[in-house]
Amino acid sequence: KAKSFVYDLQKRNVPSLQIGLPPLSLNFSFFSDRISEYSEIESEKMVKALQKAEMIDENKMLIEDPRDSKWRDIIRPFVKESPSMTADASPLSEVMNAAYARHEMSRDGVLRGLKFLLQSLDN
Repeated sequence: KAKSFVYDLQKRNVPSLQIGLPPLSLNFSFFSDRISEYSEIESEKMVKALQKAEMIDENKMLIEDPRDSKWRDIIRPFVKESPSMTADASPLSEVMNAAYARHEMSRDGVLRGLKFLLQSLDN
């Protein structure tokens, strides 16, 4: 759907870009790299808990869509947020969605987007 929208804009000479973001590997520093409130040790504990629960594969990729999985129950003992870990509201929910590449926004791709915008201004 987005690709066809971008294509239609480009046909009309409207600068447009879709930045597709791939799924992200949950390395041990995944959470601490993305949420400043978590240390690398806490992040590693959360990732190991997800591994033990078989929620991530041998490549450390999420197996199920986090919007429908039980990841919250698995990492709740390590969480500094409110017990709800509200979908689309808590930082943990947001980075889990980004890891599964099912997210409407992410810090990944921002530099590419800014470069595109600056180039569009020059044209």
